[in-house]
Amino acid sequence: MNIIQHIETLIKPVIEGLGLALYEVSLSLAHGQKYLHVFIEKPQGRIGLQEIIQVTQAINPLLDEANLIQEHYVLDVASAGVEHPIHLDELPQYLHRQVALHLLHPFEGENMLIGILEKLEPDRLWLQIIVKTRKRLVEIKRKDIDYARLAVAMK
Repeated sequence: MNIIQHIETLIKPVIEGLGLALYEVSLSLAHGQKYLHVFIEKPQGRIGLQEIIQVTQAINPLLDEANLIQEHYVLDVASAGVEHPIHLDELPQYLHRQVALHLLHPFEGENMLIGILEKLEPDRLWLQIIVKTRKRLVEIKRKDIDYARLAVAMK
């Protein structure tokens, strides 16, 4: 297990206990300073400053006590972003949410489809899209998806 995996194992239960989800952990070096980036998301909604403060206050003592990073570092807790990328193996947690799929092979001339992820199977999924003001359920093979991201739903 590498240092990032140790950190994820340590902080994930605490973050989930706050009703949030751990999106990603990374270490970087900028201008001679080491940064530990912790990206979080809220299953239904936006991350606010209060959640960032709560997570920072909850995980900082755990990280200090575990002492997994020997050098001085800056803890940076932030939102994963409104339209953050989605790992394809994590699609089940985005069921019934709006996603954008970039396709390797165009679907009816379109490389990017945006719609509600309605159903998932191991080798395919169904996306409800709107074509000329009509809802349409389309089947997409997983092997045809280049990448996915969360999409903002305009109401």
